[in-house]
Amino acid sequence: MPFDFATSGRHAREQIAVPAVPLETIARRAERQRARSRAHALAAAAGVLVAGAVAVGTGAGARILDTVHVWLGGGHAAIRTSSVSGTRWPTREEFRRAIAGATFPVRLPVGLPPNARVVFVWAMPATHPSAITLEYRAQNQAKPLSFLLADPSVVDVGRQLLAVTAPNAAVYDWRSGDEVVSIPKDEIDAAGADRLKASMAQTTPQASLAATDAMLATVAVLGDADHITLAEHYRAAAGPNALVGTQTARTIASLAARGLPMRDRRHLVVTNLHYAHGEPDYARTRNSFAGSIAVSAGGVRALAATLRARGVASGGDCACELLYSRPDARAAYRIVVIPLRGSGVRTYAVDPKTYAVRAAT
Repeated sequence: MPFDFATSGRHAREQIAVPAVPLETIARRAERQRARSRAHALAAAAGVLVAGAVAVGTGAGARILDTVHVWLGGGHAAIRTSSVSGTRWPTREEFRRAIAGATFPVRLPVGLPPNARVVFVWAMPATHPSAITLEYRAQNQAKPLSFLLADPSVVDVGRQLLAVTAPNAAVYDWRSGDEVVSIPKDEIDAAGADRLKASMAQTTPQASLAATDAMLATVAVLGDADHITLAEHYRAAAGPNALVGTQTARTIASLAARGLPMRDRRHLVVTNLHYAHGEPDYARTRNSFAGSIAVSAGGVRALAATLRARGVASGGDCACELLYSRPDARAAYRIVVIPLRGSGVRTYAVDPKTYAVRAAT
């Protein structure tokens, strides 16, 4: 599946708690490298995330771990890490795996809007994280809400900051149990931050994890998608469920023609991160997508057949999102077409041998 830097870069940028990061420069560099390495582009975006992220905390005498460190001083902060792993729209299992092995008891944000969803989770370093960055989104709220949770032992207060190229943003910060929490001020007001602080003070790591389950995706979201909650309403009770965003849907005809499956590109691991003059040096960076198969080659053909049945030209814009599932490996493919306007949802069954398409319930 082609890598879309504009989409991934935008999401990575939204996760950064600092303004005016020169993402355009990174995008131009990534475009020049597109032919050589699709994954390198997202590594660039993720590298900016870890170079420019802001965190604040309390306490002194923090020790430096080998792979991650937060510096505070003079109203500024910086975080650096030698590796990071991230997942977009994590499921329950993926989220728990991302924070497993953390070096501190992770007390997750609670007291969020009831319709808040977890969009990103980044763990630094990639294994046994000492810093975790989360992004939440709620319906009818234009801005995301980003948190950085850090092990106090990797937070250094009052020391000279290493040079960072991105300006630092103001943040609200507090100590919550055995972690340091920070939120950028341009995403929430003081009263909202105080409410979150009070809510987190009353919870435990176990209770906050249980509360987070309802905020996690129950379908694999492939590409940009706006109707995730609606898709979850239509998902099959058994078998894999994958929601294909409208831009990703443009690749279906090409994949089907080549007999290829659709891979899950939501997971990224970046290792061997080094820094030069305050910026990540990508020359030695290693990165990989944990690209498991989200939709089989047969499933891609079923998606293509559904689009053709609806009169969508090869590679054309269906103005829709597609929910794929196959509850029974011997039964028909189940395709739910969700128009971008969110109404007029249609369900189809596709024969696994002939790829004939019929309306279904």
